[in-house]
Order: sequence, then C-alpha cells, then structure tokens
Amino acid sequence: MPNFARYQGVSFYAFVWLIPLIPYVAASLKRKSNSLDRHLGNFTYPFYLVHFSVIQFVSTAVALTMGTKVASMVLAIAVAALFYFLVDRPSEKLRYSLIAKKRQKVRNEEAAARSALP
Repeated sequence: MPNFARYQGVSFYAFVWLIPLIPYVAASLKRKSNSLDRHLGNFTYPFYLVHFSVIQFVSTAVALTMGTKVASMVLAIAVAALFYFLVDRPSEKLRYSLIAKKRQKVRNEEAAARSALP
C-alpha cells in the first residue's frame, strides 16, 4: 500500500503550516509596498543570479568550513549589491527613459495625424 503522506520524498505534512499563512498573503497582496520592500524584492534577483557562482568559486578556492560558508554568503551579498547598483538599476532607468521617449513619439505622431485631418 503506498504512503500518501510522502510524495517523491516530500512530506505532505511539511506544507500544513502554510495553510494559516494564506489569509495573510492574500491581505498583503492588497497593501502597497514601501521603498524598502521594493528594493529588497529587486535585490533578490541579482542575488539569485550570483550566489551559486560565488559559492562555487569560494568552495573551489578554499576548504569549506563554517567560516568560509559565511564568508561566501557575505561575498555573494556584496557581489549582488554591486550588480544591483551598477547594472540593474541603471538598466532599469534606461529602459524607463526609452519607454517614455517611445510614448512621447507616439503621442506626437497621433497629434500630427489629428491636426492633418480636415
């Protein structure tokens, strides 16, 4: 008889604690986030991109101990912060400025087309 409490090595009961969080998550989706929330949320993607590479680099360079694991996480956070401030934010600003220019161009063309009508 199969064990329904376990599916592919994951305990079904490990997810039971998520059920009380559903109302909280639903309510928090309606709240407007503040600047800190947005920056932390935006920071997670650069961290996701660099953390594995940094950890692999540190683990091949030195022997893994608890101290080097902590140091590799600190280094991953630092590299992700550099990536966020030097690449991600400037590229977002460029993207928004290009979008604004494109919208202004479309508005100007629409206005010219309207003024050309009899």
